[in-house]
Amino acid sequence: IVMTLAENLEVLNLRAIAGEYDFQVRHISIAKVPVFKQNEQKANYTVKFWPWPHGTDAGFFINQNYDADPEIRKWLTNKDFRIALSLAIDRDQLNEVFWLGLGDPGSSAPGPLSPYYLGPESRKLHSTFDPKKANEILDRLGLDKRDSEGFRLRTDGKGRLVLEVTTVGAAFINWTGIAQMVAEHWAKNIGIKADVKEVERSLMTTRLRNNELQIRVWSNDGSDNPFTYPFHVMAY
Repeated sequence: IVMTLAENLEVLNLRAIAGEYDFQVRHISIAKVPVFKQNEQKANYTVKFWPWPHGTDAGFFINQNYDADPEIRKWLTNKDFRIALSLAIDRDQLNEVFWLGLGDPGSSAPGPLSPYYLGPESRKLHSTFDPKKANEILDRLGLDKRDSEGFRLRTDGKGRLVLEVTTVGAAFINWTGIAQMVAEHWAKNIGIKADVKEVERSLMTTRLRNNELQIRVWSNDGSDNPFTYPFHVMAY
């Protein structure tokens, strides 16, 4: 087995397009699928699509151990609040933009190839776009007051409720772009403000270990398992 080190993701993908690898999955950019298909015969390789068993390529991990801000902690640990966030995400739009329409929109529940698969209904639980229901949930929880721009206010009287979403760049999935689109969905559909912050991977891990993250976007594949236990996967 010979493994090569690529200087960056662009170089890795260019080498794949040129047919320099016998096999490669991780860090192959789905955005380049049209280019891969165009060069299939020329470079003598075959593009394959395999369903993942782990549920999601972009999970919103919500830290239920976060304690730096009591008001934020109250909402991150509230199941109905998390459900409302999930219902306000337009996964079909995300699929078209970031997965070229090839994805399977749904929750982070295990997929059909997993021994823990609970059936197709499990993939749709709390993950079907329903902003009306999401707004009803938030109003019922007491988040019914908004500022002049339509954003919901904290219940402790300290202004706008703002969530922080942390991503890392240089990944095989555009987590930052996905998080920014989800932030737009939350702002437009339910009046929840989210600030997306992209950080370097090692800094994200340090902040994760220090319990400084509220929400982070990551693949639900277990590759970072020692550090994911405080988190709840909310949605893709």
